[in-house]
Amino acid sequence: MNKILIHNKSNLKTIDYKKLLPMQGDFKKLSEKSKGKLKSAIIKYGFAFPFFVWIDNDKFYINDGHQRHIVLAELEKEGYEISEVPYIEIEAKTIKEAAKLLLLLNSRFGNINVDTSFMENFKIDEDFYKQEIQIPELDFEMEFIEIDGLEKSNPDHEYSGHSTPFRLGDMIAYIIDDGITSTILKINKILEEKYHYNQKICNIIGTRLLHLILEDINLEVLFSNLSEEESDNLYLRNSEISSNKT
Repeated sequence: MNKILIHNKSNLKTIDYKKLLPMQGDFKKLSEKSKGKLKSAIIKYGFAFPFFVWIDNDKFYINDGHQRHIVLAELEKEGYEISEVPYIEIEAKTIKEAAKLLLLLNSRFGNINVDTSFMENFKIDEDFYKQEIQIPELDFEMEFIEIDGLEKSNPDHEYSGHSTPFRLGDMIAYIIDDGITSTILKINKILEEKYHYNQKICNIIGTRLLHLILEDINLEVLFSNLSEEESDNLYLRNSEISSNKT
């Protein structure tokens, strides 16, 4: 039987992961793609970081580590042996206070710099940050979209392969730094001036790209930096696209 390596150099207290109780509910969603990446990472690198837990009446609630908790259960079903895992107890008087700490833990007070030299400085190979980690701002692959009738709407311009000139990481950076309204204007300007798309095509592509972002990243990252009007605008755009799909 294959065994998952459990790292615990600091000799922290350990616990059977099955005794840990989730408390985040539907706060996060774990896609199959992300789950696969996390599963591969744990198999390759082992369980490298302790759980953060809140203990109340001998019950151990997960404050950090929910996605790993899900993946450990799947790995065990697949035949992997999972030893006790290390944990760190957090201090909170009530479950409400523990929930606030969970939100603080998941807060991102610093934005990822899409032009970072971090990978170059530490000689991180491209396959690692493209295939093994999950940081949307560093997802620099070109997005591809399928829009029926797109070529017919713009017969004078060859729209090869349905590719867009935007990378997901760039789009996220635009929204976080400039807001949704400025992002839409920036997309339209680039499409019009550099790629000579007409206004109708610009609006279709811009709206579809925004929908791709909504599907791929945690909305809290976006909405925390948007005004109420911009948040409503993004929500309405996503609702309109979803209704048109059905």
